Amino acid sequence: MTLSAIFKPCRFAVVVPMWLVVHPLVPANSVAELVAVAKTRKDPMPYASSGNGSIHHITMELFKADTGANFTHVPFKGAGQSVPAMIAGDVLLGFIGYPAAAGAIKTGRLRVLAFTMAKRSTLTPRSRQLPRPLPGFDMSAPLGVFVAARTPLEIVARLSRAVNAAVRSPDLLERMAAIGMEPAGTTPEQYEKLLREEYERFGSLIRRIGMRLD
Repeated sequence: MTLSAIFKPCRFAVVVPMWLVVHPLVPANSVAELVAVAKTRKDPMPYASSGNGSIHHITMELFKADTGANFTHVPFKGAGQSVPAMIAGDVLLGFIGYPAAAGAIKTGRLRVLAFTMAKRSTLTPRSRQLPRPLPGFDMSAPLGVFVAARTPLEIVARLSRAVNAAVRSPDLLERMAAIGMEPAGTTPEQYEKLLREEYERFGSLIRRIGMRLD
């Protein structure tokens, strides 16, 4: 049974960007400096992710392939494990969502080098965007709403409008902005089209970088 036989797209609701952070002992204050340091190391620089196949893993492997930097993957079971490992210096860098790393960023226990979307972050405006050796390097974690596949279309449409109104309410907009999240907005049909495009995009990325989920 396919996933589409179980679930139906309702609304693309929220975008969760990521930040490239390094341990303070890494002698780099920019992406260019990080790549240079990684290329001169004898051993690969260990990076953390929230698990094999996670958006953090895929983003770093794409970054690694584009820059030729010498990184090696250390998967963890979620940000609850990966962020403390980065703070402790057990791993030296990683892509991470702002909520998980906010405290460490504010206190200097992790240093921000870049933001993964094609614009500056309002939370960390001094961080530099990733270089874009490939057109369209714009990575984020999308959050959406799905319903049971047999849900009537009129109910799907009503729920979609309700979700859109909720994520754009002033109170929720303020709360999301404080943790780096941004509202998105699609109709159910647009969301389904977007999912198909993202499936092809990520499939192409995974094939190009030779990524394997062991």
